[in-house]
Amino acid sequence: MTKPPLIVQVLWTLGRAGAERMVFDLCSRLPEYGYRTCVLAPGGGGEMEEDFRHGGIPFLIGPKTGHRGYTYQFLRKAIRQLGPAVWHTHLGGDIWGGLAAWQNKTHPWITTAHNTDHDDRWALHQARGLAFRRADHVICVSRTVQNYLQQEFGVKEDRTMVIRHGVDLSLCPQRGDQLFRDVPHIISVGRLTRQKGHGTLLEALAMVKRPWRLTIIGQGPEESPLRRQAADLGILPRIQFLGSVTDIPRRLSEADLFCFPSRWEGQGLVLLEAMACGIPVIASDLPVFRETFDEHSMQFAEPGNSSLWGRGILHTLARPQEALDRARVARQIVSEHFRLAAMVGAYAAL
Repeated sequence: MTKPPLIVQVLWTLGRAGAERMVFDLCSRLPEYGYRTCVLAPGGGGEMEEDFRHGGIPFLIGPKTGHRGYTYQFLRKAIRQLGPAVWHTHLGGDIWGGLAAWQNKTHPWITTAHNTDHDDRWALHQARGLAFRRADHVICVSRTVQNYLQQEFGVKEDRTMVIRHGVDLSLCPQRGDQLFRDVPHIISVGRLTRQKGHGTLLEALAMVKRPWRLTIIGQGPEESPLRRQAADLGILPRIQFLGSVTDIPRRLSEADLFCFPSRWEGQGLVLLEAMACGIPVIASDLPVFRETFDEHSMQFAEPGNSSLWGRGILHTLARPQEALDRARVARQIVSEHFRLAAMVGAYAAL
């Protein structure tokens, strides 16, 4: 009996972030369309290894080494052994996985662009642009990312398409219509890096002269600087750093307000999950969010402007019913435009 065609997904690691969780959803659902899936993580494992293992999704972890020659050999060997019908690269995997595909004449090679990568080093930026231009087809998670690839790297429009992130609404418990607590619980989720703008949020909250508590979910190199900043601002006792967790939707549904202070974004899966849970949202005023949402569905604040973020938080906490009304509109938009089944179906069709 002929085996179903194999789609190999190449991620750099198996950390718990938006791209990795999106790949997990793809691998879980693509068998329904007659495909086999396998995941390669040439840069090492991570928190989601157990998720893939429990989900029955085969994965291979690359050698733990800083020698990229060994990383490249790992990918070349995987191509020869697996014989993929489709080679699909993501986030870091697009560079080394793309090089292996190009030199081994592996086609079709598809890559998904998840972000606008404004903080890449020059060499990394150039390598990623080369990968995008060489891939057979580039999927963009938003029009913002599609425009970025065309303008920054000269990727031709007819070689790109937009497939938005999808959310499984059945896994997003509802916050409900209850008003905010006496001490409102604010939550922020994202890698602790400069891109995610947590420092702006801390400065803003230091200006909010009323009770609140903040939970930050995520890991990254900025954790120690953020803790020091919170201590200097005198607000550290009101903040909980949770690190990586497996039950993000549940924790979102138990909070009163979600803050997403990113400096730039490609899409923001956790923002969609927060909206799917019915939690009011304040997010940076970025073009990618304006593609689908407006002031009727979320509150915006200028990225990097802690004063305006502080005012926005105060405004929202003082008018909980208005915030809840926006949250209902946002959830409806997510249910119409960001369904997981639609995302997986679009990938399968491609």
